[in-house]
Amino acid sequence: MSLPLLLDLHQAAALVGFSASSVRHWTYGHKPAPAGWPATVHVGRNVRYRRADLEDWVAGLGTPAATEAALRRGRGRPPKIGGTAK
Repeated sequence: MSLPLLLDLHQAAALVGFSASSVRHWTYGHKPAPAGWPATVHVGRNVRYRRADLEDWVAGLGTPAATEAALRRGRGRPPKIGGTAK
């Protein structure tokens, strides 16, 4: 069985190996999506993912560019900017 060019949430989740619940949270902005997560395609009221975009995202995991993007994402409390000098 081959997958269609446009995948629904369940098909997209099965393709990348995540739960449909996780993909749904990322799609609707309930939780932050992983770096580089593909954008959705809206066909009427239907939300779909391009199969090629998902395959490219998986292929790019672990590459130096993806690793650098993850390192640039700051963790913890941001530094204070400005303020008064003592």
